[in-house]
Amino acid sequence: MRRYSAAEAISPAWEHAKAWLWQGTSKKTYLQLAAVATLAGTFSATAGFNSGNFRQRMHNLNARQQAANPQFAHTPHLHGAALIPLFLVLAIIGGVIFYLSVRFKFVLVNALATRRREIRLLWDLYGDITWQWIALTLVLTVAAGALGFSAFFGLRHTTLGQAGNASMTVLGILGGLALAIAAWILRDFVLPVLALEGSTIGFAWERAMNTLSAEPGEFALYFLLKIILSFILVIARVVVFIVGILILIIPLILVGVVPAIFLRHAGMAGTAIVALIALVLGLIYVAASILLLFAINGPITAFFTSWGLYFYGGRYPLLGEMLEPSIAVSTFTPPPSFPSRDEEEDDPGSGPDLPLNPQPVT
Repeated sequence: MRRYSAAEAISPAWEHAKAWLWQGTSKKTYLQLAAVATLAGTFSATAGFNSGNFRQRMHNLNARQQAANPQFAHTPHLHGAALIPLFLVLAIIGGVIFYLSVRFKFVLVNALATRRREIRLLWDLYGDITWQWIALTLVLTVAAGALGFSAFFGLRHTTLGQAGNASMTVLGILGGLALAIAAWILRDFVLPVLALEGSTIGFAWERAMNTLSAEPGEFALYFLLKIILSFILVIARVVVFIVGILILIIPLILVGVVPAIFLRHAGMAGTAIVALIALVLGLIYVAASILLLFAINGPITAFFTSWGLYFYGGRYPLLGEMLEPSIAVSTFTPPPSFPSRDEEEDDPGSGPDLPLNPQPVT
């Protein structure tokens, strides 16, 4: 496989991802593959959870509830206790999605590299390595949290002056950028080695660092282009999704309004029927929105994964051979043909140029 630059790898990566998703597949298969790709990219976005905004929203919500119900101000602990089951449910759902995301990352890399679509067979390969990757991700998360907390604590509780505060801010930014680059290296260049060879994380990391140190400029350009394309595609994805869900809701509203008009004077029975219809239409809308999300996010995640594979494939022989198999040139020379019996009778002198029983030269 040729060694693509960061920019050159974009076109073949898109064609490869497009062929894997669409070529010779039905709509059902496409949605299945797009769902796998979407889940694989769920925790790969740069946007994180903004705890400050969340706390502010919760504070505003509590303030409104206290104003509406004065008794709430005297029993705030009951409100917090009531939210515990909700937080537990959300934590469980988030943990399941996180596990699926990690495991599908390995599945997606293998599927794109080998052009396979048998997701269940690939799923069974990555049970053990998934937990190792989760542990590594948690370590990086704790490191990022500790770095952010130390920078925040240093700015809030020390008197370093303007120069000291600026230094702490710069160090925090550089540390966060270093962790982001490390996460990208792990996902784009370490994970493929684990997915295709089943090696250790240390061996895969050493291979990636040796390759990166040989071409630091190309890898820097790759990361820069990835930031730019990620920003552009995130905006495009949001716009397309908003337009899509607005288009989806129009026929559902029309379907729901007609029964409501005819049953508005039907009493409790009519109200119950309208509520049931609204519930069914709401579930249909949620399901259709999720499928639309898969259909939009799947190709984007598949493209970014394929882009990393094509960029790394020219520097990783095993992966390169999977993506662009070399054409074997035959070196076999056929022996001379022997005359048939009829040709021998017509022309006794005809025959092969070589003796039928060659003897070694002495």
